[in-house]
Amino acid sequence: MCKASLEEWHRVNTQTCIQTRYTVTDLEPGEEYKFRVCAVNGAGKGETSEIPNAVQALDRLTSPEIDIDADFKQTHIVKNGGTVTLHIPFRGKPAPLATWTKADGELGVMVDINTTETFSTLTIENCTRYDAGKYTLSLENNSGRKAITLTVKVLDTPGPPGPISFKDVTRGALTLMWDAPSNDGGARVHHYIVEKREASRLSWQELSLKCSRQILRVTNLAVGVAYFFRVIAENQYGQGEPYEMSEPIIATEEPAPPKRLDVIDTTATTLIPCKTAPKVTWKNVLFFIFTVPPSPPTRPDVVSVSATTIAIKWDVPYHDGGSQVTGYWIEKKERNTILWVRENKIPCLECHYKVSTLIEGLEYQFRVYAMNIAGLSKASEASRPVLALNPVGMYYFNNY
Repeated sequence: MCKASLEEWHRVNTQTCIQTRYTVTDLEPGEEYKFRVCAVNGAGKGETSEIPNAVQALDRLTSPEIDIDADFKQTHIVKNGGTVTLHIPFRGKPAPLATWTKADGELGVMVDINTTETFSTLTIENCTRYDAGKYTLSLENNSGRKAITLTVKVLDTPGPPGPISFKDVTRGALTLMWDAPSNDGGARVHHYIVEKREASRLSWQELSLKCSRQILRVTNLAVGVAYFFRVIAENQYGQGEPYEMSEPIIATEEPAPPKRLDVIDTTATTLIPCKTAPKVTWKNVLFFIFTVPPSPPTRPDVVSVSATTIAIKWDVPYHDGGSQVTGYWIEKKERNTILWVRENKIPCLECHYKVSTLIEGLEYQFRVYAMNIAGLSKASEASRPVLALNPVGMYYFNNY
């Protein structure tokens, strides 16, 4: 070979090449070269054959590609305190820049990242529920960009439930409502523990050990006493962190209107207009019972999952609208769409349903309508997104 600008030929291989191909190394990047080849036999060397055009020594640019096989797991399940490793092999010219990110949050302090020209590994030690979520590896070079998202599920106790709100506050009684935990610890929440304490005391008193709904009516509260409430979610791995109110509440009613007006004292210039209250007599009284659609059912919970079916369950509406609930309608949608599709052809009579003919690998959400003689309720809150995949490892669902 020779540099195109010098025309000084020299041999590349020190030994005779048996094959009809050869890789030339140690070239100067960007330099143009000419090559020629001659055959050799027992009688000596033959005539040379030269490549017509000079060749420039440059890397062939390729966009990033991720090298995964059929055994690759996109969902990784780890127990609390365990270690999870996300290993992604890749290729590309030039070597792509690898960046790890976590959806809805920053990477934890226990995360260790090791990246080479052919792979990137993210390792999390001493996993907690806060390490659960979706992790994305982004690869980028001058030729393009590629990304892959993996899911980490940490089997742990639940996080704290959502904020507490109140309704139907009366003298000595009120109704608590709260949201489910944003992190269920990788397992369905079985029930909630509700506790109260007087603002002047430090000890908590249990109101309900196994509240299966996100609503509870509390009675027998002392009149005029301020109370704190807290809620704890529990799954198969134990009790999670409590959510506690920051400000106390007093269960009291609005005051009634004043009673009879009595004149206690007058002066020479006092003028108090008075009149007799009108007498009211009811005649031909008609009694009506109004029926309205029920309130929405509770948010559906996922009971079991496979590649093509997902079983869900829910609780009855808080109000039936004055008429018995006669059935439920179930709707589903893919997570990344806004189109809801009705699933069942006839009303479901129970508070559970198995959705079939799903597409493996897609994420789905579900919601439920209750129905009575007056019509349909509003839709329930949508379920959490769930991936239609066969169970992996030690992750189990509780059957209803």
